[in-house]
Amino acid sequence: MNTPSPDAHQSVKILAFDTSGDEASLALGVAGKMHCASLPFGTGPHSQAACLFPMMQDLLKSENLTFQDVNVIATLTGPGSFTGIRLGLAAAQGLILSLKARSFAPTTFQLFAFGAWKERCGTTLDCSSARPCLVTLTTKRDSFYTQAFEKGCIPLGPASIQTEDDIQAFLALNPGMDRIGHLSASSAENLIHFYFHELKSNPKPFSEGQKALRPFYLHNPDFVKQKLWSL
Repeated sequence: MNTPSPDAHQSVKILAFDTSGDEASLALGVAGKMHCASLPFGTGPHSQAACLFPMMQDLLKSENLTFQDVNVIATLTGPGSFTGIRLGLAAAQGLILSLKARSFAPTTFQLFAFGAWKERCGTTLDCSSARPCLVTLTTKRDSFYTQAFEKGCIPLGPASIQTEDDIQAFLALNPGMDRIGHLSASSAENLIHFYFHELKSNPKPFSEGQKALRPFYLHNPDFVKQKLWSL
């Protein structure tokens, strides 16, 4: 994968976590190595809240580190579980403020588009071999959160909520587009890879410093169903 120089990997200690869905995950990137853990599957955000920080401590302790050694906190802004997103962002915001750490908080759509790109292209992340994709995330309400991306994780249009019939119609009009709803690597692991990829081209990727992290919600009282954008 295209990443910064080894010095950048050595100097950054990044703690990543995702509580936006059932498969909550943690990862620690330090000295160019990745250490991963998973929160109990399907236990829901309330149980995740109880074990999130103890599991973070265990992960850090495995590398003889404390929270004070971490200088980047990464999480997702959504969409996903309403309570899970709030839990993850509250935890991230508290750590960012107390540790004076940098933040990295892409949307779930951006992470899935990047993860699909990485899985397809391997270590090269060559845009010429990338494919456009439609990220579809279940709302658990007989519909999906969706957003289409061009090669190299470039959004084709705004995110929307669509039915399965809408998605199939869109894919029929765009036969070269992959549908992405699952990744083989955990979200936390992909967050760390995504951070280093963005760091190479942008010293301050996405949100930095101690700015307030805001959830990315699509369900709201003023929501109007949108048409999927086409290539």
